[in-house]
Amino acid sequence: MFEFKYDEKSQAEKIINEGFSSNHLTGELKVLAKYFKYLGQKPKEREESLYEVCKKHLADFNKVSYFRRINAALNYAKKKDSELIVVESVPVYKSELDYIDNLDVPHYYKKVVFTLLILSRLSKQVQTIRDASKVNSEYFFGGNQRNYQELKLSSKTPQQSKRNKIKGIHDIIGDLDKEGIIEIRGRGYIRLSFAYSLLPDELAFEVTTFDDIGYYYDLHTGENKIKKCEECGKLIKVTGKYKKYCSDCMKSLRREYNAKKQQEYRKK
Repeated sequence: MFEFKYDEKSQAEKIINEGFSSNHLTGELKVLAKYFKYLGQKPKEREESLYEVCKKHLADFNKVSYFRRINAALNYAKKKDSELIVVESVPVYKSELDYIDNLDVPHYYKKVVFTLLILSRLSKQVQTIRDASKVNSEYFFGGNQRNYQELKLSSKTPQQSKRNKIKGIHDIIGDLDKEGIIEIRGRGYIRLSFAYSLLPDELAFEVTTFDDIGYYYDLHTGENKIKKCEECGKLIKVTGKYKKYCSDCMKSLRREYNAKKQQEYRKK
């Protein structure tokens, strides 16, 4: 759902190589238009590149029926703040980890606080890419249901359960507000009260994948059997004795293994 939110370059390259992958064609065309702008292409070159990708991957493509969508994507890319979003990493400092570690709340609450910090920092990086003049020192996140869904999924908190007294994301946010750790503001925004008093000091580590932010905190604390994929470094939850790879790398390695076996079979 949020796979390419902070890495539109990879999204564009995947579309070019594999085709359009969602029901949001207009959005993907906009990403492609920004990508070609990112590569330094002039407006006319971007138009030609978009049509080329569409011809390659859309079975029913013709210029007349797709003109409006492509034109809208090209006009969108012309805007000053329409820049390709590429965030490679977010720093985490020792002072921040010390603060979160010492909170008198359950571990999964701490994961939410950690994730809020990273997401707010990500939002700043995205805003810097779009228009650095509008970036301020505030630490905010939220504002709509989609952002709350991102917080829920990327924090990797356990499923809500009355039996195990596990609370959902909205209840967690409410409790953190009562504790004074965050502040709930108007229109669903969350202000990270603690972030203003924590000055960057020693770098602890960097977060480089953003759909599994909570796992970084688990790895830091040694909770929940989190390790790095031995192929790509993505964080994974160890559910079996011999688990070494994330699901994507496992699929890729299986394909390579099967292809190798097929080659060996043909040589016999």
